[in-house]
Amino acid sequence: MNNKISDNILEKTLYKRGVWEIDLKYTPEQIQNIVNQVYKLEQKKYTSDARTFIHRKGFSSGNLVKLPEFKSLINDITRLINNELALTFRRKGKYPNFAKNPNHYFVTDDVWTVIWRKGDFNAPHRHPGHHIAGAFYFKIPNLPNVGGELAVSNPTKNQFPIYDLDNSNGLSVEKIKPQIGKGILFRADLEHFVLPSYTDEDRICIACNFRLENIQFNQIYPAPNWRPHSLNYTFPENNSEIEEIKNTGIIKYKLIDGTYLRFPNPYNGDLNQVKGKSFVIEFEQTS
Repeated sequence: MNNKISDNILEKTLYKRGVWEIDLKYTPEQIQNIVNQVYKLEQKKYTSDARTFIHRKGFSSGNLVKLPEFKSLINDITRLINNELALTFRRKGKYPNFAKNPNHYFVTDDVWTVIWRKGDFNAPHRHPGHHIAGAFYFKIPNLPNVGGELAVSNPTKNQFPIYDLDNSNGLSVEKIKPQIGKGILFRADLEHFVLPSYTDEDRICIACNFRLENIQFNQIYPAPNWRPHSLNYTFPENNSEIEEIKNTGIIKYKLIDGTYLRFPNPYNGDLNQVKGKSFVIEFEQTS
């Protein structure tokens, strides 16, 4: 049984652990643009050690976090995790280890792309040092029974189940078929792997790791193009900045790249009384 928790997120019932299907709601043009960017990286040989990726003809990239062509995608994923998925954690109290503090944020410094070709696969592994991991798919062979599924092992029964796919030893895995424009997020401590590909058509994903960190919103990189559910804001002590807020009714919150998040001033009292004081500002979310 699956549980829809927002217009973009479906929680999948899997071993009573956190596994979520995320719909980016990208247009075909946006999806094709990402595919094109991935092939450009392969042409430039922007690669790294392939971690658990076992490839014959495929490609595993270096870190994408600081590449401007992927900034919008990383922002979209980060927004969905923080403003929809994590907000659900807080409301339900269902995953307290992920969201103990309303001013914590899920952040990433680790995003990469993989192109699987015939014979390529990922060995069983976890993502230590992170809370959430996942993969978003942008090119998938349009053929049945070609392999390449994401497989998640049952944490209560087995480890490294790749040798027991027929369940002959009582082990248990759940295979998840990727969909174009959608991603699968899961707890990073869940063992998982990618089954071998049996087709000559490419399969492309963007993979990512996220940690829950106690940082200010303006320390998140890449600089967010979205509003959080809440942030800590300190009113300026400078008189000219206070006067600007009085005159415009707008607060300019400086982000890590020097750009600004702008939002209406929520304080109705005398701004001179709150110089240098910090407040938690909450933003209404649509989900």
